[in-house]
Amino acid sequence: MTTHEENAPSVDSEETIGFERTFDDGERLVLREKPADGTPAAIVALDTASCTGTECPCHEVELLAQPLYLVDGQIEEGEGEPLQALLDVESGELAVETAPEPGSEAETLLARLRRLVQGETLELLQERWRRGRKQEDQDEWKESDWSSIDLEAMVPFLEIFPSRWDLSVLVGGRKYWIVDFWCLAPDCPCSQVALDFLASDDDTSEHLVVDLDAMKPDDPDASETALGLWAAFYDDPYAAATLTARREATRRVARELPAHLQA
Repeated sequence: MTTHEENAPSVDSEETIGFERTFDDGERLVLREKPADGTPAAIVALDTASCTGTECPCHEVELLAQPLYLVDGQIEEGEGEPLQALLDVESGELAVETAPEPGSEAETLLARLRRLVQGETLELLQERWRRGRKQEDQDEWKESDWSSIDLEAMVPFLEIFPSRWDLSVLVGGRKYWIVDFWCLAPDCPCSQVALDFLASDDDTSEHLVVDLDAMKPDDPDASETALGLWAAFYDDPYAAATLTARREATRRVARELPAHLQA
């Protein structure tokens, strides 16, 4: 997860847009615990799953924790069974179906998980639970504050559907968040999407325009870094389908938005 400060010039300017937002792609989290006694830091991989039913009253997130180890400079998974736990997002309490054996690796992992799932990590999991319930909500855009959105510029998808998972790409061990901008003019053929690649570990960023019909960059001013980031993202077999689905979703919003604003 990462946070960027908001600064929103036009998408046509040379500046790249940043956001005051905690980005989350719904994927595995890697948590580090630094013991106070000076022993080596422990690394835990955490996969999560929660109910996506918008009307479901449950407030639980399933957690699957797996210890990770640093071997010759590379992070590797342990061979033991992952620990299954249930997080109550309202109370922050963790529960397991069967208590681990005293002194076992599972007991150590559970204690570590309880220490890690606090503060910012707990807030992230609570927000992930809230966002998860809106993943299939096709009308979430109606809840946005459209009075504060500039419809004469391309609009970030995260302002149209705030709860959808953010796009990301991993290149050379660095994670980049991808903010995709869409035209919401009702009659526009909209064959392009503008992409901002925001580094998760510093303030560097890249910008690129992509032709959606050809699924290729259409940006003579794009840097080699931006083109490389696009190539890495497009290498994912779901990338084209994801952008196509977002295109269809934004075109539907573009058609319905005028009537919504007049209501």
